[in-house]
Amino acid sequence: MSILTINGTSIPDPSEMTVGIFDLSSSKTGRTQAGRMIKDIVARKSKLSIKYPTITWQNASIILQALEQDIFLNVRY
Repeated sequence: MSILTINGTSIPDPSEMTVGIFDLSSSKTGRTQAGRMIKDIVARKSKLSIKYPTITWQNASIILQALEQDIFLNVRY
């Protein structure tokens, strides 16, 4: 079973995978005159970075076809 799927398509297992979670803040985010931090979070985003050693053309094709399906992707890991 693959550890990574994109829109239901199993992707070949990468050699490395890291996940980052980031907050997107509005322009109202900042500090008050008293120095207190105020953060207006607009959205929370995830960034998935994967690495492969030498990869076959067939596996590269599977990955690229899964990524080209839509603008928004459903990724499970």
